[in-house]
Amino acid sequence: MSRKAMRIIEVIKEYIIRNLIDIIFVCLLSLVLVKMMQSESENCYKVIKGSWKHIEETAKQEGGLDHLRSAFRICKEIDFSADDIEGWLSTAYTYAAMTDYPTPSNFINPLPAYPVKKMCEAIDNPRTGRDTFAKLYGAVNIYYNHTGDVKCFDLSSDFDKHGLDEWSWQVRIRSVGKRN
Repeated sequence: MSRKAMRIIEVIKEYIIRNLIDIIFVCLLSLVLVKMMQSESENCYKVIKGSWKHIEETAKQEGGLDHLRSAFRICKEIDFSADDIEGWLSTAYTYAAMTDYPTPSNFINPLPAYPVKKMCEAIDNPRTGRDTFAKLYGAVNIYYNHTGDVKCFDLSSDFDKHGLDEWSWQVRIRSVGKRN
């Protein structure tokens, strides 16, 4: 085999290995997130897991995006899709898990102590009844609006200020969550 062909094979191997490591890391992080939610509440985990399909189905219906806009308090002038909402939710879950400390924190967003526990408590809140979107809204409000100052959410702004989207984590988290 020629040197050029050997070098091409070497470059391909390096590319595969580098990307495989990234995928494995992201999948492991995703599994940790799933286990954290499950450890707080099996219902919390199930609501989040089932929500992806519910969001997608609602978005496809006549008036579905308006329903999602209302349910998640998305600002009226913002165009969005089901994928935007799913990314927004995934970002909140992931950062809450990464900052699940026993004390309040303020370096990513103002968060209470144990934000994952608080998110699951919001999802498990009996006042939301069977309304999945009300449960999810309560959970992400812990991350995006713990202070209560935000009146509507701008999904067109950079809700992922710290770069999770660069690795398409929301897609991977969602796909891992769907398989568990």
